[in-house]
Amino acid sequence: MSLFSREKAMMFRDLAQLSYDAGLLAVAERQVEQAVDVCGDDPQVVLLQVEILLELGKHKDAKRVLDSLTELEIDITNSPRYLKAACLVHAGCEDIGGAVEVAECLSRMLPGDIGAMQMLAGLYIEAERFNDAGVVLRELLQRQAGNEGIKRLLGSLPLNKDLLASDVQTEADSLLMQYFMNAQREVVDEADASATMCEMSDRAIDMLRAARRCVEEERLADAERLYRTLIEQNQHDAELMLEAGRVACNLGEEEIALERFEKATEYGDEDGSNHGLAEQAKLHMQGGRFVSAIGGWIQIIRNDKKYWEAWCGVVVCGHVLSRHQLVNRGVGELKLHVPKVERRRMLAKMWHHIADAQMLQHELEMSWPCEKEVSPLDEMLEEASKTLTNMREKYPLRADVHYHCAATLEALGKVNIAKHAIDDALHINGRYEAAKQLSDRLDRVKEMRAA
Repeated sequence: MSLFSREKAMMFRDLAQLSYDAGLLAVAERQVEQAVDVCGDDPQVVLLQVEILLELGKHKDAKRVLDSLTELEIDITNSPRYLKAACLVHAGCEDIGGAVEVAECLSRMLPGDIGAMQMLAGLYIEAERFNDAGVVLRELLQRQAGNEGIKRLLGSLPLNKDLLASDVQTEADSLLMQYFMNAQREVVDEADASATMCEMSDRAIDMLRAARRCVEEERLADAERLYRTLIEQNQHDAELMLEAGRVACNLGEEEIALERFEKATEYGDEDGSNHGLAEQAKLHMQGGRFVSAIGGWIQIIRNDKKYWEAWCGVVVCGHVLSRHQLVNRGVGELKLHVPKVERRRMLAKMWHHIADAQMLQHELEMSWPCEKEVSPLDEMLEEASKTLTNMREKYPLRADVHYHCAATLEALGKVNIAKHAIDDALHINGRYEAAKQLSDRLDRVKEMRAA
């Protein structure tokens, strides 16, 4: 190529770079195409074209241009600029695995580079490689502890210690909780009417993430305090009401939970309304209000006939109320549409919501030894008790898990084991009213058996 041609290509390239930096992308695209027409074998010109195409969202065109670089005699594939462009191309084409490989190469080439590390951490999270993301984020925090972007990347990680490498588990988890609890305190201290969930303010998002962290850490009282503040800021957010209602339910605050679920039903769309009705029905089942519960499940089915959890609720509540026609219809629908293993799992899960209330209804019939009528759902009740017993070991600080396990064991007649479980629940939350009632009932049953 002649000197004049190269000078002309450089002029177009510089103009394109100037337009690109100024945000004039359409102009930059035309100018870089002119540069490519004159000097298409210049890697810098081709890379600039790739960057402009990426900025315009033309990922497939960018990939085609980038692939053409491999045909050039000059090897530029190991330059940081090329690797960054290649990473963005792979990510834009939804090839996350390829993007991760390139980002790893870029990170090795530029050790300690903040931008490369943030890109790699973000791609690890996108690929659900949380263990690797935790390692990168730990190093990022050591280099830029006050960087808000890093904190938000941390907020994308689920709080599961098993996902962090053992050598960084303690330090990374400690740093994560330190930053989020600091954000929590700042939000609680500074929250005002302008920081609403509807506006998706940064402070409200930090508060919501902190609340979810507290739930993961089984610090339900702290989570409840945060959810209360969020609800004050936005009382018409159905999804928020559902989350907060479940926390209140796990704390044994049935009235508060029921109020929140009712609001979720009122303010939510069709799906949100059905979820709110489902949570209300489960609470009614736990309280022994089976007529109200089955009414809620039927209302959900009227809204959505494919809401299979509602059919399970109808089957279980119908069995307790001896509504055999409803039971038969529910079983028929589930057999027709839900695989056997999934059907059994869903029914067993539904049973633990009513085990406590079922024993409340039949307390006078529970003097042992007695002949117990075999229920077609007894096997599922036994399966539910095994599942909840395992959950007690996995979540030793969850009062609701101990409570539901105790209720299920009581329904099976295993009073002594149930008493141990309910004592654990009350030790965690002494204000758990349903647990107190179950504990008193177990004491009376033990007295009856002793007599």
